[in-house]
Amino acid sequence: KIENQQAVIRKNKKYGLIRLDESVVIPLQYDSICVRGNFVRALEELAGRSSWNLYDTFGIRKSHTSYEWMDDFNGSFFPVKSRGYYGAMDRYGVERIACVYDSLIDMRDGMVSVRFRNQYGIINLEDQWQMMPQKYSFRLLDAGHLLERIDSLVYLKSLDGNVLYFTDNSLSVTPHYLIERLPDGTEKQINFQGQIIQRNEPSPGHVDLRFRESEGYIGIKRDGKFGFVDHRGRLRIANRYDSIGEFHGGIAPVKLLGKWGFINASDQIVIQPTFETVEDFNDGVARISRSGKYGLINSQGNILLDLRYDSIRRLSGQLFLIKLHGLSGLADKNGKLLIEPRFDSLELIDEQRVIVSRAGLFGVLTSEGESVIPIQFNLLQYLQGRNQFLTRDGSFWQTMDLH
Repeated sequence: KIENQQAVIRKNKKYGLIRLDESVVIPLQYDSICVRGNFVRALEELAGRSSWNLYDTFGIRKSHTSYEWMDDFNGSFFPVKSRGYYGAMDRYGVERIACVYDSLIDMRDGMVSVRFRNQYGIINLEDQWQMMPQKYSFRLLDAGHLLERIDSLVYLKSLDGNVLYFTDNSLSVTPHYLIERLPDGTEKQINFQGQIIQRNEPSPGHVDLRFRESEGYIGIKRDGKFGFVDHRGRLRIANRYDSIGEFHGGIAPVKLLGKWGFINASDQIVIQPTFETVEDFNDGVARISRSGKYGLINSQGNILLDLRYDSIRRLSGQLFLIKLHGLSGLADKNGKLLIEPRFDSLELIDEQRVIVSRAGLFGVLTSEGESVIPIQFNLLQYLQGRNQFLTRDGSFWQTMDLH
């Protein structure tokens, strides 16, 4: 074969590379030679073992060591194998990815999916982990996204592990989006950010359960799974969730694989399903729990109040009763701790005042925790409409005015 004014020749079952003037570029000592562009991969069988080396077309050896196996240049590196493990060598012969991997699976946009000690992860071209090894295999889509199958579900995830989309339907991959095919023949196109960019909207047909409408979406249950239709009965969010709540502020709680998270009206997961319980958002705040402890979250997914309390109950639009180790306190909707949980009971009078008790004695605090009436009375009751308190100290009753 003649290429670039050079030719691969064979003599006595050995191969080499010469110029057309018959000067030798690579001597006839190799069992195989592969020429691609400016590179020459040369195989020599030594004592029954394969030894691959890389040369350029000037006959200069580029590889710093020999390999058991060497594949063609893929635009970024030469896949190589040494001591039974796989790595990568650059065009200058430098081993950029160490030969420590069970296999190099795929490369996309400078990211390489690998198998390492029978687990699956992602490295970059500098041999740095971008996703640590895990037990489930996946398909790398681009530098930031992958498809992972767990049992019957396929998940579209970002490299940091966030679930962007999931389905138990058939998925096919194109260079820029996924195609999901539903059992009724519907096809949806989903981009790698988990957004549905094109879809049909067939009627959901018979449903087992229908909920009340909220923000134009009606929850349904069909075939044991939950989804949403619009007021015309068109399927807007496929019935694929274990349970659902209502849309408030453009997002709704959903249960997936035993955990609760939130989706938006485009069926994108906006808050990852990691909670044991959640409630619908009210005024931009929702109560959540994990491992039996409660906290508050906003609609951006930010934890407002740490998940450390035994219970949380909304007292008004702004205030929440919190309990820890049997004691009561107060927090606001922004997660600010107004009154530490140190009282036996706490009763809201209005947005500015609360009645508290400790060791059988009652008093009044502001909602910021400042004393209004000292905690010294055996009984204290607010007289609605009169802005007065009825108190008892021992056997003595009196009313107190507040100004």
